[in-house]
Amino acid sequence: MIFLTGLGALNPPVADGAAGPVSPLSRTTDSDIQVLFGSDAGRILFSGAALGFVGLYQLNVTIPDSVVQGPAVPMAVSTSNAFSCFTDIAIGF
Repeated sequence: MIFLTGLGALNPPVADGAAGPVSPLSRTTDSDIQVLFGSDAGRILFSGAALGFVGLYQLNVTIPDSVVQGPAVPMAVSTSNAFSCFTDIAIGF
């Protein structure tokens, strides 16, 4: 799970100041979201409002088997509107 801000519109929409709903789940509308581990894209299982949090998004992502384990694996998120800077995360299988 990755928690972040700035993924844009949700469906169904969440009112300003309201927490991410449990039912129905509120998902992002951008179909071009990717999570990169180095140059390998993970598979996104969920992209939407973080349940019970205000203004926070959640990405549930599987890490590709091709990613080399280590204490500083580069990770980035891209959308149809932006590309985040790489950050390093620790990955161990």
